[in-house]
Amino acid sequence: MKPVQLAILRTPEKLMMLMSNQAGITTLPYVQKGALLDAWSYLSRVRSANTETLRQVLVVLQETVPDRSVAVTIRPLPKEWFHTPAAAKPTSAHPRAFQGTKTQLPKARRLPVLDLRPYLCDPRMLKEVLHALGGTAEKQEWSLPALFVTHFWLTARHWPTAHRSEMLALFSRLNLDGDKAILNGAARLAVVAEARLACLWTRVAESVPPEHRAAYFNAVIDTQVYATRLMHDAIEAIAETGRVAPAEQFPIWITALLKSIKENAPLDYLCAGFRLASLFKETYRFERVGKCANVPEQVIEDIGMTIPDGEYVALDLWGCCARFPGFANWIARSQWRSFDPEAAKTYSRFLVGLLYSDLRESTQQMKWAVIAKQLPKIEGLILKTSKPYQKKVVDWIWEWTIAWNDPRQLESRLSDGMKLLHRMAAAPFAKSDEAGSTVASFLSLPNAGDREDFLAIPDASLISLEAACRRRNDAHLIGRGIGTLTTLLGRNTLEAAILKPNVLWRAAKILGGVRYHSALEIVRECSAHPYFHADPLAIPVSAPCPGVPNPIPARLGAWMRGEITLSAPQIERFRKVVANNLVVTRMSLIQQSALTWLKRGLPVEQVTRGGEHALRLLGDIDENRRGLRKFLKAYWSGNSRYLADHPATKAWYRKHPALPRELWEQGITFPHDTYRIAVEQDPLEVLQLGTYVGSCLGLGGPFAYSAVAALLDANKRVLYARDQTGKVVARQLVAISDDSSLVCYFVYPRSASYELKALFRDYDRAFADAMNLPLYEDTEDGEGYFVSSVLSVDWWDDYAWNFEIPK
Repeated sequence: MKPVQLAILRTPEKLMMLMSNQAGITTLPYVQKGALLDAWSYLSRVRSANTETLRQVLVVLQETVPDRSVAVTIRPLPKEWFHTPAAAKPTSAHPRAFQGTKTQLPKARRLPVLDLRPYLCDPRMLKEVLHALGGTAEKQEWSLPALFVTHFWLTARHWPTAHRSEMLALFSRLNLDGDKAILNGAARLAVVAEARLACLWTRVAESVPPEHRAAYFNAVIDTQVYATRLMHDAIEAIAETGRVAPAEQFPIWITALLKSIKENAPLDYLCAGFRLASLFKETYRFERVGKCANVPEQVIEDIGMTIPDGEYVALDLWGCCARFPGFANWIARSQWRSFDPEAAKTYSRFLVGLLYSDLRESTQQMKWAVIAKQLPKIEGLILKTSKPYQKKVVDWIWEWTIAWNDPRQLESRLSDGMKLLHRMAAAPFAKSDEAGSTVASFLSLPNAGDREDFLAIPDASLISLEAACRRRNDAHLIGRGIGTLTTLLGRNTLEAAILKPNVLWRAAKILGGVRYHSALEIVRECSAHPYFHADPLAIPVSAPCPGVPNPIPARLGAWMRGEITLSAPQIERFRKVVANNLVVTRMSLIQQSALTWLKRGLPVEQVTRGGEHALRLLGDIDENRRGLRKFLKAYWSGNSRYLADHPATKAWYRKHPALPRELWEQGITFPHDTYRIAVEQDPLEVLQLGTYVGSCLGLGGPFAYSAVAALLDANKRVLYARDQTGKVVARQLVAISDDSSLVCYFVYPRSASYELKALFRDYDRAFADAMNLPLYEDTEDGEGYFVSSVLSVDWWDDYAWNFEIPK
């Protein structure tokens, strides 16, 4: 709100405006032209104690209050103020009392020019001035507390006596003269609110702890709720909010409550949220508050207290109760207590996940209606499933509800999915895996018959899928690839999943590393090849592609060229053989086409395993994509010093002149009987630091671009631990900080043995000593270092290792 004027203060020399806003109270010179300023100017040079002087004095007294904090020292009034001129009396010489004669009485002595303003700032002198002028003094503004006069009097003196007396009593009970912030809020409220409501809302402040009262008044004024009639439940809600809200959050919580009071909304739901927030999430901001009758507060509290990490979902469950019709009733009767604890945790996250969606509200509500209808079946399936598999059930259903946003398709696909889950949530299938998104793509096959056939797919295919998706990064790529394939080649993809599942997963993983629209184009072009013809024997003899297995056996090829004859049974047998072979050929064609697309513009023909990984990484990332492409183009053109000679690399080394460059780039010799730790020299191997250990920097991981930064940036190096066969068993990223410390990051995989981690720790210390650099050891806040990007656009700082190795 704009600042409000509480009073105009008079001092011996000037008028000041007492202004108030949420930040506090300020005084400003009074400069507004008008009768008050004219009167103040007049009283600065009074020449006569007459009725005009009395009028101007009364104007000032009516519009201002004394600033009693200013000391006043003034002289007594001149005697002339108390001298009354003698009236003319008839005499023998002037029988008409000087009426109509040229002779006049002697003139009275003139008053000296007097600054009357200081006299208005002292009660005793003001009384004398008014008495001399024939007026009377206002006594109350001198008998009331000084701060009450300056902050309330000009407003409250026009109130009915009862309200004025009540505000004076509240001034005392709230100790307003002892807290400027509360005084400021109460005074502003008195200005903006009607007398009765100002007293009522100020009286409610007594139920609020003193440390919250200033924020309470600010919120009352900001929300303009002061014009609203207060009911008993609202008063109780305000008092409870004051009791449960932490000091930092009280302004936010009370504002949310006052808005609800202003809107005449039921307050039980919001107060339940306050109580839950005080238990589980004090920083909750209550930005969106709906309406819900009979919120199951105790059940939500039990969830927060009982299930693992339940405190993180309690407030979201509370929010869902108001947003989704029937949600509160379902939570109240849910059988989550009978679930495995981890399944219960995931189930609660699945439910609150409905809050976080980019869908339009109408679509989200329709989606919730479908899910709500399926919840009894979902919980029934969970309860029928053995506890080791329950989390898998919830994980997959949660993933599917995220993937399927069309409410019309969600119900049927969810029903089909639960049929499959009933089968897969038991031995011999995995208890926990990442294959849910891939299964969702098959459940979304465009053809209804294909979907039915998928539900009857052999167990071996599904077990193969779970094995291929054991790592999350691989599952991510396979899921994307299968989603593209089922969109355009639904039947072919299903046949591959049945006949040659491992071949399909390999092709899908490579295709999944290509951007979606490019992947669609690759599959679309491949689908036009004769290999995708419906009749296996209709493939032209010229159809075989270099590098792709020929699905036509030699004898069948001779028959197709007219060189031999075959009987009908032989032809039929060959037809089955070709149909089986075509699965491999088709997937190989898609796989080769994806790699060819990734190679475009790069001078490479024969691709090694490391080169293929680099190409797939190039297709998978957004950040650092340009830097990787430039490097690969130079590397495959024979320029092995592209990074070493890059201007950005040279500039970084100039900033660190004391760093022994060769030692930093080559590492140190560190003998060990079982493992060999060394700074990796092969750039294509460096790019695999995340893929080798299945971390988030690996191919398909959310931070795969950071693997590129480890290669491009001169201030980063990758350490690999290899066993005696040369296999990578662990890795570590190390870096030089901007202040020339050696920063060592965590050893991956996290499951690496104590012996391996201790070996890395010893290497790090020896490496730092060899380079004569301080070894950074992690602080509590983790803010003690900064590692810049050199040639990369961005990278993921995984926080420094503190060298602790739990046994």
